[in-house]
Amino acid sequence: MIFTIKNLIAGLMVLLCITLANNIFSLADGTINYLERSGSHVAFPEVKSWCNKEVLAFREGNTHAADKGIIRIVLNPLGESKVLSLKDKNYDLRNPYFHHNAKGLFIYVTVFDYINHEFKGTKEIQIFDSKCDLELKEVSRLDNIIYAPKNSSLASFSNFSKNIVSIFDEKIFLTSPDMSLQTRVFDEEISFFNGDKLNSIYGIGRNQKDVGKPLLIYKQKNNKQLEFKSWCGEISDSALVSPKVYIFDNHYYVSYSSRRLFDGINVDSNENAIGIHWSSFSSESSLINCRPIHSYSIYFQADIDGGYQTYNPETDRMFFYARLFEQNKFNIFYINDFLKGLNNFSE
Repeated sequence: MIFTIKNLIAGLMVLLCITLANNIFSLADGTINYLERSGSHVAFPEVKSWCNKEVLAFREGNTHAADKGIIRIVLNPLGESKVLSLKDKNYDLRNPYFHHNAKGLFIYVTVFDYINHEFKGTKEIQIFDSKCDLELKEVSRLDNIIYAPKNSSLASFSNFSKNIVSIFDEKIFLTSPDMSLQTRVFDEEISFFNGDKLNSIYGIGRNQKDVGKPLLIYKQKNNKQLEFKSWCGEISDSALVSPKVYIFDNHYYVSYSSRRLFDGINVDSNENAIGIHWSSFSSESSLINCRPIHSYSIYFQADIDGGYQTYNPETDRMFFYARLFEQNKFNIFYINDFLKGLNNFSE
């Protein structure tokens, strides 16, 4: 059962709960705390299980995009944590994303000139080698902005296009870093995945941040161009953003965030609304055709600068960031046990 954001109209509450299988779940099970923290703004969490550790990365700074943020990497964030830090001498680092191959675990981080408001590309940094030893060394630089990589060759590799006039933030879009596959689409947030058929590629992407529009599903055609249509076409009163696709243990999962500005509430207020959404699918076909076997959503009062959820199917844990109502700083929150009872559901 998916609750709509209209539940919020009933009254202003610090936290909203949802009912799922006759049980009440609060907003979150906890927040990520670490001694090294110095900034009031944490954002863009990314999680991966690797070498028997849960590895969580996120940006830490004092603003959303107006200061020189750093990347924190927290090993085992819910236990005895070890914190690693990635910094740049001149620029803001943001939007961390993990990917891996036979050589180990790597992370992409976007480089941003926060003074001139210009993206400077992406750093690729190795975290662990193939033997699970820590490395922390830069291995490459890319000109692209990267979103939600599935591996080192499939991700949203986007370039700003200088010669396109559009009312939207249109870019040249790539599904491979060697520039061999490219098309023109809107925005950079598409989570690609390899289909069951050889060389097939699909993706779930946001819809230009416009309120009310559903997410989009993309399919790469034989001519390497992307075609797209509405996915799970329910009309919403919120902007749907940050979709991500996960494949684990022969199941497919999709998560995304929603943001809503209330009438008469300032855009910087934390009295607006954030939603975190999660669905599971039994097959590629059920995902493409929007037939989830299980879904749920939570909503809470917060600054609309928030959400950006990331799900770890191996630990069954979701992370997201938010500045909740009446709080003066942002935190990384987590929710456990999304898959409990899933075996009782069938498509």
